This record gives sequence, C-alpha cells and structure tokens, in this order.
Amino acid sequence: MPKLKKSHDIILQLVKESIDELAAHFLKNPYFFYTENDLHCHLFNIIFKKFESSGLNMPYKTSDEKYSILLHKEYPTKAKYSGNKKTGELEKEEGKTRGHFDLSVWNPDLVNERLFRSEGGKGEQETFIAIELALVENNYQAKDALIHTKNDLLKLSDSENNVEYGFM
Repeated sequence: MPKLKKSHDIILQLVKESIDELAAHFLKNPYFFYTENDLHCHLFNIIFKKFESSGLNMPYKTSDEKYSILLHKEYPTKAKYSGNKKTGELEKEEGKTRGHFDLSVWNPDLVNERLFRSEGGKGEQETFIAIELALVENNYQAKDALIHTKNDLLKLSDSENNVEYGFM
C-alpha cells in the first residue's frame, strides 16, 4: 500500500469510520432506510459532518475558479458503459454513457489543477475514494442483486476510472 499524505490518511480514516457507523446504524435500525438512496444520503451526512469537524469541508478552488467541497454524490465515472439488454450487466463501451459512483471524495491535492465540471471527462477531478452501496429488498431477485454488485465492482475496479480506494 502506498504511503499516504497526512490529509489522505485522515480522509481515508474518516470515510472508514463513517461506513462503520452506517453499518452499525443499519444493523440496529434497518427500516430507517426505505431505499438505497436513503443509505447514500445517510452516509453522505455522516461523512460531511466528520469532514466538517476535521476542517476538511473548507471550499477547495478548482482550476476554473469554482469553489467546492471534496465529497460528492453521483459523481461520474471516467469510463463509459452500456447495459447488456439480456443480462443487465454493464459492459465497457466507448461512446456510451458514463456511470456514476454513489459517493466520491476528490483528491484534495489535485482539486486546484482540475475543472469543477468538464465535457467528456477531460481535466475533471480525480476520484480519491469511491463508494458503492446496495440495498437488497424483499422483491429483489438474487440474480439482480449479484448483477448490481458486479456492476458496482466493475466501476470501482476499472483502471480508467482511477479510483484510489473503492468501497462496497
């Protein structure tokens, strides 16, 4: 594992603590979460508060003079995918649409060198951490849950997306 800068160590630790906190809350109160999006929002809130109390929610200036925070929901992947009509599985395919990470944290060291939003993914922010969540409900077939998980794993592990730390 590469040696991280101090800010990276802190960010990674806070994200891990936040995921553990969400998991503990879910195990204690599973019906607090009606949809997967409820999980996303709850985790976003936990991470946001931890970043805020640690001084990491300061605005970071991008190369196009925009100010933003490091944490984002539904941040786009760099790679493009299409869904296989028969299986539902994502397949990497140039010219199709980009996927999205449920939550992502930008690399704080590169924010000022990258654009806030870019056309076609050129010059956009580096994804230091990406998180994918899944909520398997009663009406969800096992094969669909496996496909969802496989698709999330593809996005996190695809080298084109350049995710340094991926969590599922």
